[in-house]
Amino acid sequence: MNRRWLWLWVPLLLVALAFRIGFFVFALHHAPLSSDEAWPSLMAMHILKGEFPVVYWGQTYMGTQESYLDAGLIAMFGATTLTIRLYPLVLSFLFVAVTYGLAVRVFDRVAGLVSVALLAVPVPYLTMCGVLVPPDNYLAVTTLGSLALLLTHDLVYRPADRWTLWRFGGLGFL
Repeated sequence: MNRRWLWLWVPLLLVALAFRIGFFVFALHHAPLSSDEAWPSLMAMHILKGEFPVVYWGQTYMGTQESYLDAGLIAMFGATTLTIRLYPLVLSFLFVAVTYGLAVRVFDRVAGLVSVALLAVPVPYLTMCGVLVPPDNYLAVTTLGSLALLLTHDLVYRPADRWTLWRFGGLGFL
């Protein structure tokens, strides 16, 4: 990335990060833990004990990506409100970065910057739903789905190289 794009890209990412961290800190101090946060985290604790569910308990349609992400965080940092709310912060910021990469590969840098600008300061309701009380799997599906699209684009349009096998593996994992 050359310098003329960098002066636009970096401030937009910093705004996106600051906005999300602001909501994250607000949520930690002012919003009680909700059942939408506790349910996947409880499943994450069961994952750490050896269960490997494919869908949420009592449902036949919602995958457990969120619970597996929570399980990794809980294993590293313990079962706290901070840990449980960490994955939405990380995924919401990662979604901005992945969307930039996808827009650049499919279109150009201008489209990538426009995408980041639109996602940097999202509609407050969506940010509250994504950081304060994340709906089940919304962030996981959008972020991991965009990452899968990015890998698919690379597999289709880039020549085979030493990373091709890793891209296939990553796509299979996602």
